[in-house]
Amino acid sequence: MYKNLTFIAFFLFSCKGEVKKTENNPMNHRPFMEGCWIIQKYANAIKATKSPFEAMEYADAETGFNINFDEIEGDSLMIGFNLGNHEGNTLVLNFKNNQLPNCFELKMNDYENKGYHFSLGYEYTQKDTTMSLITLAKSNKIIKKEKYIRILKDKTDDLSAAINYLINKNIFEGKYTNAVTQEKVFFQSNGKTDFKGFSTYEVAADFVGPDQFDAIWFTNTSKERLDLGFKINKDTLLLYDFKMEWDSLNNENRALEYGNIKYKLIKK
Repeated sequence: MYKNLTFIAFFLFSCKGEVKKTENNPMNHRPFMEGCWIIQKYANAIKATKSPFEAMEYADAETGFNINFDEIEGDSLMIGFNLGNHEGNTLVLNFKNNQLPNCFELKMNDYENKGYHFSLGYEYTQKDTTMSLITLAKSNKIIKKEKYIRILKDKTDDLSAAINYLINKNIFEGKYTNAVTQEKVFFQSNGKTDFKGFSTYEVAADFVGPDQFDAIWFTNTSKERLDLGFKINKDTLLLYDFKMEWDSLNNENRALEYGNIKYKLIKK
């Protein structure tokens, strides 16, 4: 069961490692907090495994969140929240209750651990800005701290855009050659491609359901669609057709498992 959370406390450090104070104006935090953030261990797993399915065990319930300061009302900001790449929720970030420098109360509850509370904040260095989601006991002892990295700075209401970009950038982006036909193919991080006459692609990232394998689907302006399984083997992208079975409950064919290798693409 997914948890509703109350969020974390954070620190803003100067490049010398000293705490840098900002005025108590929420808009001062906009450059450091706005955008789409994904839990770091999931991002690292995507890069390491080249498999969204294998990386899913690192997503946790708190996969990511997006912050848009256009939505601020007084000292409160409603932010979007992704639950395990499956469904979304919203959280209230309270800038008035500043627990530590650049560390703010997130007004939600963990119903499994009613004594816990949470804060959200950020840490700044010359190289990068990171966020942390910190779980605190009633005594304010830190129970858990998870780091998040900013994937997109663009304002968006859809966290799936950041997840798609993370996957596309680290697994598919690049130029390829078909090992059989020598046809040239490209995949871009924004989901654009020229594979087999298709113009866009999307990769499965939500594995709540019967389909427990890596999959990719291609579409075009004619609303044609091609669904394939995939595996990455070093510089080779293997695309599989699916063995299908009839799903009488939903009255449709459903992919059961990988079939034969249909395309073999070599990355340049």
